[in-house]
Amino acid sequence: YIMKKMIIFSVCFLLVAATLLAQEEYRKPTVLVAGFKYAGNVSSSESETLRNSIIASLSRKARIRLIDLNTETTLSEEQKRRLNEATISDLMANGGEEMQRLVADYIVVGTVNNVTEETKEYKDKSGKVTYSYEATVTFSVQAIASKDGSIAYSGTLTSKETDDNKSKARAEAFRTGLGCGFVEHLAHLEGEVYEGDYTEKKDKMLTCFIKLGALQGVAEGDYFEICKVKYVAGEALYEEVGSLEVTTAHNKISECKVRKKGAEDVLAAMKQYLRDRTLNPEAAKPLIVRSGCKPASGLLGIGFLGL
Repeated sequence: YIMKKMIIFSVCFLLVAATLLAQEEYRKPTVLVAGFKYAGNVSSSESETLRNSIIASLSRKARIRLIDLNTETTLSEEQKRRLNEATISDLMANGGEEMQRLVADYIVVGTVNNVTEETKEYKDKSGKVTYSYEATVTFSVQAIASKDGSIAYSGTLTSKETDDNKSKARAEAFRTGLGCGFVEHLAHLEGEVYEGDYTEKKDKMLTCFIKLGALQGVAEGDYFEICKVKYVAGEALYEEVGSLEVTTAHNKISECKVRKKGAEDVLAAMKQYLRDRTLNPEAAKPLIVRSGCKPASGLLGIGFLGL
């Protein structure tokens, strides 16, 4: 009886250990947003508003883990002060040793460069004149990899806001964020499509599952490209055949709907892979997915460039 209990306990322990190990297979990149500099006609409070807005936007991105500079307990008050006043040259001093000691994978620094204001006049049929005000904020953002000091992302961005109140237009222009493109550079995902577990209709794939889930930060609405293998000079390369959108993210897998454009090619590619796997399992290459940004969506309209 005692031996039986020990065996049961050992099995349960191994199952729990295996579950924990599986959960630790992927670690989300950690991002720390340092202080933002400001120049031109931008005030310190406006710079801080933009920085806080960027932090708020990143906190909603499931694929990264955001570190709050003000509440992080592993940082000393001196480190927090230096990060709030940091520039790239400061972070890279002494071969980037300071960054390597930090808890984050990426340090984000920025500069709010300028804000311009434009007044537009409108006159209706009765001759009544009204005005609208447009404010445009220009700012630069860079994400630096703490392990080697390489720049993972660098961009100059703009944020615009129009209102019939000049002060409100200016204030709202500083309430912006970072979108999909920024996250793609720091937390690009690749995985496989489950072979055979899909639905089809009229020679088009409708739904499928991918081997990526909430543990990797996948969320409802995420966009992925679907790619099939293509051999060039004997080398296996991948080319895009379609795309999909996540409808439900489970722990390790996600349910997806295949977008109409390319749905026929996706189904044909899947069936070809299943045939290849039957004939030569070792040589057959499954369909893969690569995370990306929906066309013409997000503040940063750029795709993954590769790091």
